[in-house]
Amino acid sequence: MDSYATEYWKSQDSLPGAFAANGALFRFFAYAGFDFGGKRVLEVGFLTGADLLEAQRRGSQIYGLDLSEHSVARMKRAAGSGNFAVCDMTRDEIPFDVGFDAIYSIGVLCYWSDDEIAGFAAKCFRALVPGGLLVVEFIQCDYERTAPGIDLDDGLQLDQYREMTANFGAETNPFRFLKPRTVLTLFEQQGFSLVHRKGVLESYRTREEYFRYNRYFMFQK
Repeated sequence: MDSYATEYWKSQDSLPGAFAANGALFRFFAYAGFDFGGKRVLEVGFLTGADLLEAQRRGSQIYGLDLSEHSVARMKRAAGSGNFAVCDMTRDEIPFDVGFDAIYSIGVLCYWSDDEIAGFAAKCFRALVPGGLLVVEFIQCDYERTAPGIDLDDGLQLDQYREMTANFGAETNPFRFLKPRTVLTLFEQQGFSLVHRKGVLESYRTREEYFRYNRYFMFQK
């Protein structure tokens, strides 16, 4: 039976397709010296496909996996290829018989158990070419403002915020926070080496009373 998280993302067919590409992700690749030109790139959980389309614009042959049939159909039209499939990486193998230069997954790990993350890591390790890169992004924690009446000109002062024990959308969005050392251990156990890491702290959508701390890890086969 599908998990609650699986059912949640299968239901996200009403999201618009006009999202911008993730600037933090592409800066991360750039600082690591990765050139998208002529590379095979796979995204797991692409949803709107904005990042894949940016990779295609940069010269990559793009592939994608998602839980949503709607997202897969839309990407086939947008990218002009059939390299996209409905796939649940907690139980399915990667269905493409090619070696990838890079695989990345944004905002997906937090929906999986430790065992599911380890299984995902093993599948990615097998699918990458020697020296290939895997980038994963996950949510480490959320912060909620406790101090009232903060001046507009104030910089971010974390002593005016408290770290939350559950995410502020937990009622409708069933993910969990992940400890970076746990993530590192799960991927190292499958043969990966951590080569770069990046942290991004940003306000939640248009609400500055909340901040979210996202971590990016880059592993190499």
